[in-house]
Amino acid sequence: MKDYDLDKYFFQKKAIGQRFKQFRELLGITIKKMVKEANDPLIQEQRIKLLEKGAFIPDIIFINYFIEVYGLNLPWLVTGIGPMFFEKGPRTPDHIKIETFIE
Repeated sequence: MKDYDLDKYFFQKKAIGQRFKQFRELLGITIKKMVKEANDPLIQEQRIKLLEKGAFIPDIIFINYFIEVYGLNLPWLVTGIGPMFFEKGPRTPDHIKIETFIE
C-alpha cells in the first residue's frame, strides 16, 4: 500500500468520526445516554469515544444499530454525501417500537 493510501485511510477515519459526532449531537444525546438507551454490549462508551476521535472504524453490526434505531444514513456517514437521516428526520427508540408494534 502506498503512503498516499494510508493518508487517505486515516483521513476517512477522522471524517467518519466527525460525522458520527455531528449525528449524535444533532440528536441531543450524550454518549452515556446513547449507551444506556442501547442496552447492548456492542454499543460501548469507549467505542463511541474512539469512533468520534477517528481512532476506530466500526463494523456494520455496530452501525446498523444506529441505522435501525435513529435512521442514520450509512452513505452519509461514510462519504458525507446526501442527508444525515434516510427519512425526513431522526427517529427515536420509541418511534421504532411503535412502528414495529403497528405492523
